[in-house]
Amino acid sequence: MNHMTSQFKSTDKVNTFDKIISLGCNCELTWNIRNYFGIECAYPMDWWITPFQALEKLLENRFHDLFNINNLEVSEDLLTVRDKYYNLLYHHDFKKTEDDKIIEDCIEQQIPLLKQKYTMLVERFFKDPENKRVLFIRNRDGNIPHLDPDTTPMDRTGIPLNSCTLSWRNCSLILK
Repeated sequence: MNHMTSQFKSTDKVNTFDKIISLGCNCELTWNIRNYFGIECAYPMDWWITPFQALEKLLENRFHDLFNINNLEVSEDLLTVRDKYYNLLYHHDFKKTEDDKIIEDCIEQQIPLLKQKYTMLVERFFKDPENKRVLFIRNRDGNIPHLDPDTTPMDRTGIPLNSCTLSWRNCSLILK
């Protein structure tokens, strides 16, 4: 196992990165990145469940209005909190009971600290790639309980037909 904390190197320059950043779709990817590379630095989508259309909307809106109480609903089985605007799940952000159920009556009290935390993570997400070689990684979407189906049009290879672009000085993220 290769635990590199500041640089992720290969024998050729093409595969050398300063940062590796998860773009979701779920926490499994972040767990694997942290476990394999020994990375501790957090980003907004590390522990969310984000279908592709949610990722696209988050990037287009630059994560505006996260944790808006009017957009949040606790799932009927109390396992997660859904953001109805972005159609994503805040699966690990809210306090739970010992049997892993969301504590419904304290959701609103947790919002200020979550907004503060994610404001910092979003700032890091946009700042860290500046002047660095960054590898953005995203794992597969699937049928995700508690969410509306992802309606992103895909081509025959499973690549989204619409595109979303973010640019930094030395880095571009193009989702097509």
